[in-house]
Amino acid sequence: MPIPEDIEKTYTLKKQKHWIYIALTILWMASIFINSAMTGRVSSGLSEAIIKSLVNFSAWFNDSSIIIRLREFIQSDLFHILIRKSAHFIEFGILGLLAFGSTGIFKKIKESYIVRMAAASGFSLIYAATDEIHQLFVPGRVCSVVDVIIDFSGAVVFSGIVAFIMWNKKKGN
Repeated sequence: MPIPEDIEKTYTLKKQKHWIYIALTILWMASIFINSAMTGRVSSGLSEAIIKSLVNFSAWFNDSSIIIRLREFIQSDLFHILIRKSAHFIEFGILGLLAFGSTGIFKKIKESYIVRMAAASGFSLIYAATDEIHQLFVPGRVCSVVDVIIDFSGAVVFSGIVAFIMWNKKKGN
């Protein structure tokens, strides 16, 4: 008995969506690799550019004591670290999100959002570890276990949010 055309078309579109996620995941991994291949000086320069932009933005406001303290905080070493670590969290959060979408291609785990989240987070953890090892060979960069933990946390949070939304959506139907 042939498969009805509308069911076959829906199945094909869903399968294509997962292949798109896989392609986007690979492209995002390449982006992470390129960012990690930047020397320490170049990478630090990107953070400095963000900080400079925020300081320039703060100049639009009257110099109240709050604005002055905020500007001082933005220029502090602590804020510089927060910018860099936030970039790790978001960068690998996006990887976790894309990896979660990619796991939908596997029929056995497709409906188990917690398993998909674990698979996406585990994949991101492995990539985070290899990314830090890669940085050992880049001038001015170091391998940091703390960065791996931050990367993994981003993947868990982002893929967890998607899993929760999908579970809630399914539960509501």
